[in-house]
Amino acid sequence: MPSKSAKQHRAMEAAAHGESTLGIPKNVAKKFVAADKRKKRK
Repeated sequence: MPSKSAKQHRAMEAAAHGESTLGIPKNVAKKFVAADKRKKRK
């Protein structure tokens, strides 16, 4: 599932790199980041 907003995308990128304080699991964030790359966010 790709991110719905730029803010969500930034939060998922941070969580995927282990820098989030929001409590987003790292594996979930990595799935979002991968989906964003497939979608090619503009």
